[in-house]
Amino acid sequence: LSLSLSLSLSLSLSLSLFLAHSLIKSIIETQQWMQEATKGDVPPGLCRHTMTALPAMPKQLFLIGGRQAAGRTCKEIRVLHTDDMSWTKVGDLGRLYPIIRTGHNATVVGDTGIVISGGFVGEYIEPFYRVDIRML
Repeated sequence: LSLSLSLSLSLSLSLSLFLAHSLIKSIIETQQWMQEATKGDVPPGLCRHTMTALPAMPKQLFLIGGRQAAGRTCKEIRVLHTDDMSWTKVGDLGRLYPIIRTGHNATVVGDTGIVISGGFVGEYIEPFYRVDIRML
């Protein structure tokens, strides 16, 4: 199980749980939980990941890193397109390795930037790394 904050389709605050290959959403205003169907390149069940919304891309959530059930660090970035609830996987992760980690923080910088800090990958990692999502 992992817990992350995200924006619901109505742009209200909601909590989302990723359980195996499911997205379970809680609408805070109505205090209800519901399973959200997703499609596309659905990520594996993860914990210790981040999911970030950017002002310039309000219908996309960026899922970075995390740990899979087998204990492996997930070396992927995926995008959830909230308009149709579809996932896409970002390619060419070799150049993105400094940001792939587990248990990290993600902070929005400007309209298209995310600063990744902290976390663990089993070896030395850069103290922080800035990603401009337009470059993905």
